Amino acid sequence: MKSKYIIKTNLDFEKVSFATMKKICSETVFPRVLSNIQNPVFEKNFSKIADFEYFFVKNKQKFAKKVHIFCFDIGLFFKKLKNGFELFVIDGNGFDAGSFVTNIFDNVFSMDNIQLETFKKEVFAQYERIDKKNLLVQKFDKME
Repeated sequence: MKSKYIIKTNLDFEKVSFATMKKICSETVFPRVLSNIQNPVFEKNFSKIADFEYFFVKNKQKFAKKVHIFCFDIGLFFKKLKNGFELFVIDGNGFDAGSFVTNIFDNVFSMDNIQLETFKKEVFAQYERIDKKNLLVQKFDKME
């Protein structure tokens, strides 16, 4: 069964960003994340940890294609609702994320504030252990 995530508050965006960071952590390649909305929570959390880019499109298929073609580790596609957003997590292969990824998101969305703070510390500690000088960086000229 596919998980459904309704995003309404900055705390929800915080949970999305930390679940994403947990999934994309790599000791060899600088991680890449694509989103179709701009949010200051993402900019703050991803600024030094990942190559975070935007592709403003309302079509999920076009978005998923960009995730795959431009080698993003994950895509965060948001569909506008009346009072928030519905989140679709796209894995690097361009398809809806499988249970390995959705289990991370399910876990984070079930956390209370204390558990979330502990989780955030664990994620930051995981990134601090990475030797950033040795990470491979993938760059593309321009997304169209």
